Amino acid sequence: MREQPFSFGVIYGKNGDFNAAFFQQSGDILISTMLFNSFYPILEFFGHWVKRAVLRKFDRSWGNDVYKTKKTSI
Repeated sequence: MREQPFSFGVIYGKNGDFNAAFFQQSGDILISTMLFNSFYPILEFFGHWVKRAVLRKFDRSWGNDVYKTKKTSI
């Protein structure tokens, strides 16, 4: 991408973009980023669910009565 008029000096490197050498050099980083972005929403959902369940148990003093609470107002 050296042909671009505004480079800001950060796009120069040994390999050009979009060729085999570029992807051999940066492919691991790209794939690990894609894997992280594909699994993180699932981990975030279950993490939030566990956090809510634990906080509910603390509010109920670890009991099973769903109507017992320490919070008396909204």
